[in-house]
Amino acid sequence: RRYGIQWLRSVPTKEERLLRFVEPAWKALSRPTGIAITEILIACRSDPALAEAVVPVQLDIQQAARDYYTEHVADVLGIDHDEWASFGRFMEATIRGLALDLMITKDQSSIEPTLAFVREAAKKLIDQKARPR
Repeated sequence: RRYGIQWLRSVPTKEERLLRFVEPAWKALSRPTGIAITEILIACRSDPALAEAVVPVQLDIQQAARDYYTEHVADVLGIDHDEWASFGRFMEATIRGLALDLMITKDQSSIEPTLAFVREAAKKLIDQKARPR
């Protein structure tokens, strides 16, 4: 989260924050600790005791990150909270899956094009907000 906060302060416009916030998410979920967390979460599926200990903590961490970005990006841009929550979940699942795929395939070539798709989805949120209703 600290990296995300520092990063957020370095991006000059609200729109650019939304378009580029995939970067700190990718950094967090693709580094070794992010991969290890994903592996632990997967292990929770077959270990109820582990799930009982880990899942509530992970859900709190995810909610804190979503709340922070809602306050500092979505609210500032006027994006509907339900839409933002769906986008956040889409972005997080995509990046987590991409990090696992990279771990298996070692294929760096698909990273940037995939992250570009996520940025394009963010741009659509901005464009919808900007359109007169």
